[in-house]
Amino acid sequence: MSPGHVAIVTIGTELVEGIRVDANGPSVARALSRLGFSVDEKTTVGDDLPVLTALFRDLTARYELVVSTGGLGPTHDDITRQAAADALGLDMQVDDEARELLRPFAERAHDPRIRDEIYQQALVIRGAELIRAIAGTAPAQCVATAAGHLLILPGPPGEMQPLLDVFLRRYATRCTTSVDLSCFGATESRVQHIVQPLIADEPQVLFTVLASPREVHAILVDVGCGTARLEEVSARVRAGLGDIVFSETGEQLAEVVDKLAIEQGLTIATAESCTGGLVAGALTSMPGSSDAVLGGIVSYANEVKVHQLGVSARTLDTYGAVSSQCACEMAQGARERLGSDLAVSVTGIAGPGGGTPEKPVGTVWFAVATSAGVTSVLSLRGGATRTDIRVHSVSVALDLLRRALLGLPLE
Repeated sequence: MSPGHVAIVTIGTELVEGIRVDANGPSVARALSRLGFSVDEKTTVGDDLPVLTALFRDLTARYELVVSTGGLGPTHDDITRQAAADALGLDMQVDDEARELLRPFAERAHDPRIRDEIYQQALVIRGAELIRAIAGTAPAQCVATAAGHLLILPGPPGEMQPLLDVFLRRYATRCTTSVDLSCFGATESRVQHIVQPLIADEPQVLFTVLASPREVHAILVDVGCGTARLEEVSARVRAGLGDIVFSETGEQLAEVVDKLAIEQGLTIATAESCTGGLVAGALTSMPGSSDAVLGGIVSYANEVKVHQLGVSARTLDTYGAVSSQCACEMAQGARERLGSDLAVSVTGIAGPGGGTPEKPVGTVWFAVATSAGVTSVLSLRGGATRTDIRVHSVSVALDLLRRALLGLPLE
């Protein structure tokens, strides 16, 4: 495998079984792509020692860099260290400094078995470079392989990210610069098909497209073209992608919405059913959001839709809670009751039960109410999990607010 090619492994049975959505894989891929690496393979594997060992053995023989996340904690299913050591034919040893750093955590445990498990995090693959834990207890380890290096990182994103940042500092001069065009409202394939013809004659611009549960990133990296030329190319690509681009600076969609509202002196309210307050949560997670977000109403039950949002009982009886009519009345009700300039509503069937042939699981209606009126939008996510439907619905609601604030079409 030629230099610069990377494989990513996210580890955890909870990821394989869909109990938790993988947030680390896309984050690691974006960070590496911005530095000019080509992320060629991304695999999710459960907490299975023989399977993970075989996977590490295969990938470390073929890739310059293999990055794994997960499986470095103190519990019985944290087998990444052992799998990596077995794959590379190395033994493990206790790092005295790492053990000492773990002592305060171990001493809080009254059960000696728990203390022993905590101290397991001080086991280091022989010859590995240790990157001390910053936000948690498990350090990262980087070990040489036949083709390059294997980096093993902890699983919790808040623990993983700072350790990844420390590791990537050594590649700070790998490329001149990069541009990350964050998109919503298009598939990974569509973004790729739009961008590729626009950079076909730009051999010194590396293009990578990465998808996450919430968005798609078109990343352009300078691999010899120079900053000025990259800016010209990125402007052309930005124009080609059009209004699906919501950020060129790595901002989250909720952050973009908050900033737009604050800049225009406008306020926002939410009315949520199937998302249970996640839209309001995303908006208010951003610093300064109190200047734009007035509040929200979680109207999970029909009675709350009627009494708190003013949805008419006739609408619910005739069209149902998951309908364009109900979504519109929810949005208008939130705008009137909370006194906001804009309001967004979400009502749908997240499953796994509750679907019908007419309204299957994954049917979600949205509406945006402004001074100009109310517009509803339908989203259908057949075959998706409850978590996927809710996560996607949050992004749809945020993007509808963005579009309303920019005067873009909502449908």
